[in-house]
Amino acid sequence: MRFSISHAFVALSLASAIGCGASNAEAPTTHAAPPPPAPSGPVHARGGGDVTAVVGEAGGDLTLSNGLTLEIPAGALSEPVEITMRVATDSAAFRNREDEQAIGQSVRITPDLTAATGKSFSLSVPFTSLPNGFAEADAALAIERPVHEREGVMDSLVSTRWDHIQATTAGGHMRAQTDRLEGFRIQFVVSR
Repeated sequence: MRFSISHAFVALSLASAIGCGASNAEAPTTHAAPPPPAPSGPVHARGGGDVTAVVGEAGGDLTLSNGLTLEIPAGALSEPVEITMRVATDSAAFRNREDEQAIGQSVRITPDLTAATGKSFSLSVPFTSLPNGFAEADAALAIERPVHEREGVMDSLVSTRWDHIQATTAGGHMRAQTDRLEGFRIQFVVSR
């Protein structure tokens, strides 16, 4: 049996077409996920160590079992957003310091949220008393913010800092307002 160059060319062409996935079918098209459906009114969601809810223009609130509450006023969001609030790992930034102490647990709220102009998100946490040596004027909400990104050997690392926003104390709660939550941790503190 003779094997000719033309047979080799046909065999090679056929193998190449099969190997390359030659087909008359079109490649599948990927579509972005549709936005979550808009709730018909204010949302009130409760959870244990985490809670997720779709919040729209009517606003609402999310509350964890530790009492930490995120309130979103009507008009703060221009479209429905699926928001998750969960207990986060505590930061070493507030340990073993005489001039600053954490109140409650660290929490992470995702995705990155920016309130509409003139609106702000309100966060509150219950507390029974301030630590010794601290006054009500020392109450603050510490918000972890990115400083810059740098490439690590294995993955991308993000350096962060903790900015403080003045908080108020009334009726057994600390409360603070901010127009931006960047998806990093937040922590109520007392800081001198």
